[in-house]
Amino acid sequence: MSAVFRRYSSWLLPLLAGLLVVLAGARLITVSVREHAEQLRTTAQKAVARHAASIEAQLQLLTSRTRAEAERIAATVEPDAALPATLNPADGTLWMDARGRLLRAPRSESATASAVASEWASSAGAQSPTGGLFGPVRYGSQWIVAARIPLRPGTWVVGYENLDALLARAKFGTLVNEGYDFELYQSDPATHQPRVFLNSRPATLSAPAIG
Repeated sequence: MSAVFRRYSSWLLPLLAGLLVVLAGARLITVSVREHAEQLRTTAQKAVARHAASIEAQLQLLTSRTRAEAERIAATVEPDAALPATLNPADGTLWMDARGRLLRAPRSESATASAVASEWASSAGAQSPTGGLFGPVRYGSQWIVAARIPLRPGTWVVGYENLDALLARAKFGTLVNEGYDFELYQSDPATHQPRVFLNSRPATLSAPAIG
C-alpha cells in the first residue's frame, strides 16, 4: 500500500482533497436549501398573520356598523314601544327575532336578508343570547358574512356584507401579487369538512402556513 501511495501520490492526494471539497460543498448546499426553505415558510407565516389581521379588522368594522345601527334605532324608539312601520333598517342591515325570523329589511335587499336570517335560524348559534359574527352564508354565487347585535329582548339587528367586498377592502388579493397561493376556508360544523370560499388554484395546498 505504501508503494502504491508513493507511486500515485502526485494525483491521489489532490483527488482526495477534491472529494472532500465536493462533499463539504454538497453539505453546505443542503444546509443552505433547508435554511432558505425555513426562511420562506417564516415569511409566508408572517404574510398569513398580516392578512388575517386585516380581515379581522374588517369584521370588526362590520360589527361596529351593526352596533351603530342598533344604537340609532334604540335612540329613536322607546324600549317598550313597538317599532313604527315608518322606521326601516339601513342598507346592509335587517331585523329579526330570537328564532331567526325576518322582521324587517330594506325592500331592495329582501332576498339576501331572508337568506341571512334563514342561515342564522338553522345554525348552532341560534340559541345564543349574545351577539357576534356568523356565516359566511351562501346566497346564489355569493358568500355573505354577518354580525348580530341585540336591539331589545327578542329582537336583533343584523349587519351583513358580501365576502368579496370585505376581502377587497382587506387587500386580501395582494397575496397573489406577493407570489403566494392561498385558500380561504371554514370547517363545516355539520360535516367537519372544509367549505372553501376563495382560492388561487383548485389543487389542495401542500403543508400550508395557516392563520
